Amino acid sequence: MRLNSIRAHDALSDPSCSLPGAETLFSEGMHNYKAYGLLFSSEVPIRHFPEVNSLDKPDVRIARGEIFGPGYKPPATMQIEASSERLLLRGARSATFLVTGGDSIIIETLPEGDPLTIMQILLGWALGGLFHQRAMLPLHGSTVCFGDECYVFCAASGVGKSTLAAEFLNRGFSFLDDNIALAEMENGIPSILPGSPELRLWEGGMKLCQFEHRVTGRIRQDMDKMSLIAAGRFRNKRARIRKIFIMKRTEGDAFALETLAGVAKFNALLANIFFLDYIKVCGVSATQFSLLRNLADAVPIAEILLPDPLPSPADICEGIIRAEGMQGRNHGP
Repeated sequence: MRLNSIRAHDALSDPSCSLPGAETLFSEGMHNYKAYGLLFSSEVPIRHFPEVNSLDKPDVRIARGEIFGPGYKPPATMQIEASSERLLLRGARSATFLVTGGDSIIIETLPEGDPLTIMQILLGWALGGLFHQRAMLPLHGSTVCFGDECYVFCAASGVGKSTLAAEFLNRGFSFLDDNIALAEMENGIPSILPGSPELRLWEGGMKLCQFEHRVTGRIRQDMDKMSLIAAGRFRNKRARIRKIFIMKRTEGDAFALETLAGVAKFNALLANIFFLDYIKVCGVSATQFSLLRNLADAVPIAEILLPDPLPSPADICEGIIRAEGMQGRNHGP
């Protein structure tokens, strides 16, 4: 099967990382987890994924293996080669990943590969590619919950969805994930599946966190972005989608909310799919197209227009709470 090829940016997009030490990567036997509605059997410890007992039949296997073997020369920058059933991620200095059939991730480490970068790719592009192969619908967004309902905040990297999520947690809300909002329709009800209790915040923003959390370290040695585990605020079961927000920076001078309608809702969801480069190469599957259409029909979608200078996370959060009439609701897990 021929693979279509694209060139990735040198910097990984909104990376995710569990920060194991180099000595523990692939060294602790098999691990069993449940996340994003799937059962994982993994040779890599993913410390913030919820653990489960031994699995009879996992949905996904993550293992070390040979893809190119000795003598392989990696590219100078990250390369992505994709088809509907096969995703090859050629790391420049870390590892090569082969994702196939929506149920297998093989990792071949490179000499002196950085385990932090390996985890970024595994829990970013590799996981996103696996979701697409399974015709699931991952949105690039944070999901915060009140009661059995949730809000999804989609945005490009750097707009501030993680700091906004942290502010909601300060106010007693729970969350399903800070990076991937895995959406599905169950019996006609749009919902988000529980993912990971990790948040990724710039070091300067950590002082804003008033909820209980554990800092596991930097997500990359050369980046001041930190990994925080907020297990006490994590909701471990799905939540019905109340509303989806698309966060955008504008040249305006005031914070504003604008409701979308018609085809604009569908296009907004499409533009905020996680690992959009995969979709650009392989296209949207029929199942994903149907999910997008059903979400657009069933869920209110609005743009959050953020002026320059950017309002504080507290001000943005307060404006959303007032607009949505969320005072007095049950915000807990």
